[in-house]
Amino acid sequence: MSWLLLAIQVLLATVLLLAAAAKALRPADFASALRLSHLPSRLVRSLSIAIPALEFCLALALVLSTRRLLPGALSVTALLFGAFAVWMIWIRANRLRVRCGCFGLGGTEVGGHTIARNGLLIVLAAAGAVLAGRTESPLPAPSFWMVVTVTSVSVCLALLVALREVAPHFSFTFEQLQERQARAAGLSVEE
Repeated sequence: MSWLLLAIQVLLATVLLLAAAAKALRPADFASALRLSHLPSRLVRSLSIAIPALEFCLALALVLSTRRLLPGALSVTALLFGAFAVWMIWIRANRLRVRCGCFGLGGTEVGGHTIARNGLLIVLAAAGAVLAGRTESPLPAPSFWMVVTVTSVSVCLALLVALREVAPHFSFTFEQLQERQARAAGLSVEE
């Protein structure tokens, strides 16, 4: 049973990590999906930041949790997938045409298959929570240095994603550079 728990941990952590990375690298796609489902703009802004962060934290928690904390991490994961399923059911009930935005660009339109996929993820997370309460995962308990290393790498990745988002605001074309240099030269000539 411990190997089944390990498989569930790794599978769910991978799904969460891929989803968080896709949302972080293409935040406009996910925000668009939220906006098209008629959520208030303030809520869209908050959720488009909070959900990828939560997914990333849960992915880490699923592989780094101690035996005592693992059932909780799996339960929160099941609740998150449940919230997604409710959102998708609401979209279908209101006959909205919204792309899921779950895995970034090219996400499929919310439909029965996306709801079923989330249902399967809920079942896996709930089964994992039950298993984690009864058996121990074969993953080693995290050491202090493992947590520090994973946290450091996570912060570096978050900074890279943030830099990727703000880089276009700091870069300019060759023509813009020439124009700036010409203005600077023109100003220094006048002085």
